[in-house]
Order: sequence, then C-alpha cells, then structure tokens
Amino acid sequence: MGAKSDPTGGLVPATDVERRTRLHRNQLRYYEVHGFLGTVARVGRSHRRAYTEEQVTYLERITKLRAAGLSLEQAAAIAAEGLASLPVRAPLSGNRLTQLFERLEADAERLIEAVCLVHELRLARRPF
Repeated sequence: MGAKSDPTGGLVPATDVERRTRLHRNQLRYYEVHGFLGTVARVGRSHRRAYTEEQVTYLERITKLRAAGLSLEQAAAIAAEGLASLPVRAPLSGNRLTQLFERLEADAERLIEAVCLVHELRLARRPF
C-alpha cells in the first residue's frame, strides 16, 4: 500500500491551530480579516483554512503576550519579530518597545516573588 498524500500540503489545519493556540475559530478569523496573518491558505474541496507553521508560531506568541497584559497591537508587533513573511502592524518605536520590556520584566519579577511566597506558605503548612 502506498503512503497517503497530505491533503494540507504540510499546512496546519485550523482545528489543530485552535487546539495549539487555544484560540476560537472566530478569533482566528478576526486575525485573518484584520491583516495580522497575511494570506491564509484554503485546502481541499471544502476550502478549509490551513496555516503555515510560521503563522501558528505567530499566533502562539500573540496568545502568550496577550495573557501577559499587552494590547493586541503591542503583542502583534512583538510576535512578528523574526517572522519575515508576516505583516508587521503598528511597529513599536525603540523607546516604546524598551518601556514595554521594562514593564514586562518588572511584572515578571513581582510574579516570581509571589510564586515564591505561595511556595513558602505551602511548605510551612505541610507537616513533615
């Protein structure tokens, strides 16, 4: 028996992208319609959406940055870094980008301190 051909041509089906990024299909379409993803391929007779690995990486980055409190525009500009084929929307100036990174570093430090405190409190309650 011969190997099955890949109907997506190496692209990632939308259902897999939804699972990997935890984005709803409506969110994926929002990013597509508003130009965040560039051209999204359609595959098969049903013309289902399929994404490149680069597009999926971009969406994963945006999701993480949005969870950290960044606006969509900030997250999109940072997430596109190093992904040459994607459109960069509203790039951040060097000064704004530096301020954003400083804020994220400060937030990360506070979060690490909080996690350490919670860990200490849990250990203090745990009998040995």
